[in-house]
Amino acid sequence: MGNDLTRRLQPAQGTTAILFVGTISALAFLLPDNSKSAHFASFVHLSSISTWFGIQFWVTFVAGLTKLKLLPRHYFGLVQSHLFPKAFLYGTCLSCISLGSFAVKYPMASWQSDENMQVLALSTNLVSTIINYLVVAPKMNTYMLQQHKLEKEFGHGYEIGPITDKQMLERPQYKELRRKFFIYHGMSTTLNLLAFVSNGIFFWFLSKKL
Repeated sequence: MGNDLTRRLQPAQGTTAILFVGTISALAFLLPDNSKSAHFASFVHLSSISTWFGIQFWVTFVAGLTKLKLLPRHYFGLVQSHLFPKAFLYGTCLSCISLGSFAVKYPMASWQSDENMQVLALSTNLVSTIINYLVVAPKMNTYMLQQHKLEKEFGHGYEIGPITDKQMLERPQYKELRRKFFIYHGMSTTLNLLAFVSNGIFFWFLSKKL
C-alpha cells in the first residue's frame, strides 16, 4: 500500500470527489452576490463541516470500537485499512469545501477574533486530515499488513483482540513491526483527534452566532 496514491484512491472515488468539490466550488464563486448566494454559501458550509464532523465521530467512537470487539483481528485490520483512506479522502474534500465556503461567506477583510479562530480551526482540520491521508495512515496500514502476514505464518490472526502468545510477541522481526506500527498508529490517532477537536472548536465559535 505505502504511499502509492493510485492504489489507495480508486478511480470512481477520485472522480466523484473531484466532481463534487469542483461543482460546489464553482457554484459558490459564480453565483451573484445577493441573499440567495449568501444563503447557498451558508448551506454548503454547514453541510460540509457537519458531514465531516459526523464521519469523524462515527468512525472513531462507534464503528471502530464496535468492530474491534466483534471481528477477528485480521478481518478488523482489513476493514480498517480500506475504511480509513475513504474517510480521510472525503474528509479532505469536505474540509476544503468548508474552508472555501467560509471564505466566501466571510471575506478576509471582515475577520475579527472569532473569525480568525474559526479559520485557524478549519485550517488545522484540513492540514491534519491531508497529512493523515497521504503520509501517516498509508505507512500505518503497510506495517499492519506486514504484521498480519507474519502472524498467519504462525497460526495467528483469527482471534478477537490482541495476540497474547508470548513467543510470538518476543520474535525480533515481529517486535520491530509492532514498534513501527504503533508509532504510526499513534501519529494517525493524534492527527485524527486534532482534526476532530479543531472541528469542535469551530462549532463552539459558530454556536455563538446562533
